[in-house]
Amino acid sequence: KEIVNAEHLMPEDLLEGARTIIVYFIPFTKALIVENRQHPYIAPSWALAYVETNNLIADINNKLQEVLAGEQIICATLPATHNFDQEILMSHWSHRHLAYLAGLGTFGLNNMLITAKGCGGRYGSLVIDRALETITPQISERCRYKIDGSCGYCMQVCPAGAITPQGFDRHKCYAYLMKAVDYFQDIDPLCDVCGKCDCGPCAYF
Repeated sequence: KEIVNAEHLMPEDLLEGARTIIVYFIPFTKALIVENRQHPYIAPSWALAYVETNNLIADINNKLQEVLAGEQIICATLPATHNFDQEILMSHWSHRHLAYLAGLGTFGLNNMLITAKGCGGRYGSLVIDRALETITPQISERCRYKIDGSCGYCMQVCPAGAITPQGFDRHKCYAYLMKAVDYFQDIDPLCDVCGKCDCGPCAYF
């Protein structure tokens, strides 16, 4: 609630007796990232990858639920996307922020979580009723702009002008994404993607 918003759900809201949140990152291929980076608009392959990873995350969670049920572990999940407040444009269950709390990475100027594999990819999560052993994550800053001001790629390429040194304007970003929804109707009715800020030097390592 402190790092996202006061309305963010807690694990217990998803699952009574929740003990652990499992979070994972699915990195995109370098070829996909480069294709979207070089495309004059938004690469159709990027839009398709968005839809396919939504389905992949659902499949992964379903499989994990099936396997863990065999160990008498109960799970609860939420979809990979479209679980946010339409007015404030903030998530009810932010997989990226959960990944941050789990120590998978740090937030860049582009508001993406930069992991050891980069920020070009998607996150999924699930809540379980079993306590798991964890280790204290060792996280270092990976955003070159935040480290020494030597990058700023995401500011330069954002077609909505939503990224500045002062922060990320989610309303400008979302207004631009709504135009993409119309453009990619043949791929999916809810294909609100862009990803230009997610395809810079921090996209893959």
